[in-house]
Amino acid sequence: MESNRESGWIAAPFWRGVAVAAYVGTHLVVGGRIKRIDEGGRAFLGSKEPIILAPNHRGLGDGGIVAMSLPIARRRRLRIIADHHSVSLWSGAPDLRTRLWHRLLLTLTLKSYRAIVVRGDLRGPAAVAAMVDSLRTGDTILIFPEGDFGTADQLKPLRSGVAHLAIETGATIVPIRIDGSAKAMPILRRLRTRPQVMARFRAPIVARPGEAEASLLARLAVALSPDLLEAPDE
Repeated sequence: MESNRESGWIAAPFWRGVAVAAYVGTHLVVGGRIKRIDEGGRAFLGSKEPIILAPNHRGLGDGGIVAMSLPIARRRRLRIIADHHSVSLWSGAPDLRTRLWHRLLLTLTLKSYRAIVVRGDLRGPAAVAAMVDSLRTGDTILIFPEGDFGTADQLKPLRSGVAHLAIETGATIVPIRIDGSAKAMPILRRLRTRPQVMARFRAPIVARPGEAEASLLARLAVALSPDLLEAPDE
């Protein structure tokens, strides 16, 4: 697995333009109604600390919504984590039209945000080494802990990779609760509805000394819930 040390937005200005265009397109689709709410996490993005962005996953535009909410310095060093199995499933849709559309979206996402495509377990040695190296060289990592699209009312079970990476590196997790993006796509059917998309940047989470992955995941699940609940007792 290759870890590119250069800032992708500087090394590949074409893909920088593509990412911006994709985000502008998302704004046009939803009538510009993307509202960002700082619940303790957005202000932290201006720091120089290593950060793992962990949003729930509701729609196709989630990566762009998060990316364009970042300070420019972090945006230039953003890397998204993509699961090879999920990429393969998306690329293999049964009908040609859907397959081509999915492959276009995947190419734009993987190139624009310098994706680290992980084969197998996110906790595997190769995957962890690539992500650790990326964080230590100044990149910001974006992981969708659910691994796939969830629902508005309930999160899918969170995968342990994000907790393992946070414990391994000491990086801070910034949970981001996204709502409304599923209704913002596809483009042509949604122009009249002007749905509201909300991105809530919730309080940062840091692994406690000796904390187990399951405990950290439980705290992250609370932070990503539609309404903040009381964190589970230790």
